[in-house]
Amino acid sequence: MTEHSRIEAECADYLAAMGFLVIRTHDARNRPVEKGIADIIAMRNSYFAHNLFLKVIAVEVKAGKDKLSHDQEQWLARAREQGVMILVVRSLDELRTVCF
Repeated sequence: MTEHSRIEAECADYLAAMGFLVIRTHDARNRPVEKGIADIIAMRNSYFAHNLFLKVIAVEVKAGKDKLSHDQEQWLARAREQGVMILVVRSLDELRTVCF
């Protein structure tokens, strides 16, 4: 298992334990289902000021010195425009820090 795969699995497991519906967006051959899409999409119902809303998080995992590709930057920008919380993390601890 690569470092990236390990971090992605840890983050997906953590989000699922926090009550999120978690979708890992790469197929069995580790190909993205859509060019540039984040590694993990997670969603759950949340309340704010007594109103129910759907909280959606897109998590892009980076290992080592990896950087976002142009396609990833474009996809994440489109998701952000739709109100999706965008997180680029290098560890489970970083996800915990920025997410909750």
